[in-house]
Amino acid sequence: MAERYGESTAATLDDPPWLEDCGENGWVALSKDVSMIRRQPGGALTPQLAVIDARGVRVFMLMSQTLAATEQIERFRQHDRAIQNILQSRPGPFVYGIFRDGMREVWPNQSQTTRRPQARRR
Repeated sequence: MAERYGESTAATLDDPPWLEDCGENGWVALSKDVSMIRRQPGGALTPQLAVIDARGVRVFMLMSQTLAATEQIERFRQHDRAIQNILQSRPGPFVYGIFRDGMREVWPNQSQTTRRPQARRR
């Protein structure tokens, strides 16, 4: 976001504008803001989900809020192959939650967890 909007603007920008940019430009959104997928009272979509839905945004979201920056990067790297496979196999909109041991679709559908293959032992 800092590259697109500048540091000061990125620090204060709400989610809908950058999510709209992702949808319009075909960019994939990486996030750790799980509040964007929580339903509003009465079941209404959050403003972020409304944009994700309307613009067909593809989102991959870290589901742990306590990861250090290096751990966040590592978590995305651990799941890179699965992310690439999902991006090649389906259009948006969707939000996949990234967990320590796998990923699963958290919006709009609740799908099976996609687990990373275990490393082969020698």
